[in-house]
Amino acid sequence: MARVGQNPMKWMDKVHQPQKVTATTVVHIPVMEGYWQESFEVLKLCLQSMRSTTSVPFDLMVFDNGSCQAVVDYLVRLKEAGFIQYLMLSDSNLGKVGAWNFLFQAAPGDIVSFCDSDVYFLDGWLEESIKILENFPKAGIVSALPIAGGDLSTLKTAQMADNDPDVEVTTGILIPKEYVVACVRSLGKDKEEFERRQIDRKDVLLSIKGVEAYATASHFQFTIRKAILNQLFPVKSELPLGGDTQFDNEMVDLGYWRLSTKGYYVHHMGNRVPDICEEIPWIDPGAEKGSIELTKNAFKTAPITHSLARKILKKVNGLTYELLYGKDSTR
Repeated sequence: MARVGQNPMKWMDKVHQPQKVTATTVVHIPVMEGYWQESFEVLKLCLQSMRSTTSVPFDLMVFDNGSCQAVVDYLVRLKEAGFIQYLMLSDSNLGKVGAWNFLFQAAPGDIVSFCDSDVYFLDGWLEESIKILENFPKAGIVSALPIAGGDLSTLKTAQMADNDPDVEVTTGILIPKEYVVACVRSLGKDKEEFERRQIDRKDVLLSIKGVEAYATASHFQFTIRKAILNQLFPVKSELPLGGDTQFDNEMVDLGYWRLSTKGYYVHHMGNRVPDICEEIPWIDPGAEKGSIELTKNAFKTAPITHSLARKILKKVNGLTYELLYGKDSTR
C-alpha cells in the first residue's frame, strides 16, 4: 500500500539542539537485596544531587546495564518527567567499559561528564571541572576531587607538566588530610594501610594563569572533551568490571593530562547511603543549592525511604523552595 500524505517533519524549520555538556552514568542494580540492598536509594541521591548542585545546563544520558524492573521503571519515569534526556536500556550487563562504548559514542555534547551511579555531588562540581578544561590546553580527564597517591599515568602527567613552560608546578603533601581520609574511607580502604603504602607520597599541584589543578584523576567520576573520547573509543570489553584503565593510559600516551579539581566536589557513596555530616564533615548538606527538575509524579511509586537520604533531600528541597518562592523572588 502506498504512503498516504506527507511526513509532517518535512515542514519543521528546526530541531532540538543538545546542551554543550552531556552528563552520563551507568546503572546496574540487578536485585534489591544483599550487596544492592541500599543501591536504589544511593542512585536517587546520585541523580538528584547531580542536578541540584550546578547551574551549568546539561543533558543527562543514562545507560541501564541490566537492572531489575523496579529500577528500570524508575528511570523510565525520570525520562518521561524530563529529568533524563537520553535513556538506554540493556537487558543484560555489558560491563562498565561496554556501557562506555555506547555512552561515549552517543553523547551529543562537546563536553562529556561521567560518574558511577553511586557518586554524591557537591556544589560547583561541574563549574570547577569545566574551568580546568578551558584553562589547561592539554587536559584529558578532570575529576571533581583530588586523589592522593598516584600510578604511572599520574606520574607521566606530572612529568609532562613539569616540562611545560606555561605551567607552575608545586610538589609536596598538599591535599588536605580530611580530603584524603574521606576519599580513602569512601572507597572501602583502610586509612592506615593507605598511609603505609604512601610513605613517599608527593602531591603535584599545577597552575596556569591562577587556575589550579592536581595531577591526578579517578575513573568513578570525570569530565572530558568529546573530541578526545572520539580518539579512544570504542574499546574491547570482556569483563563486567575492570579494563577501565586502558583508555586512561592511551589518553596519557597521546599527550593528554589526568587532572582533578583542587577542591572536594564529589563523594563516593558505594553501596550504602552515606552519613554526609560524618563522612565529609566540612560540608553542610543544607547549603547545597539549585533545583530538582521533577514533576510530582516522578517518584510516585518509588519514594525515597531511607531516613538519612530523606533528611538530606529535605534540606535540598527546602532551600530550593526558598530560592524560587522566597520574599526576594521576582517570580
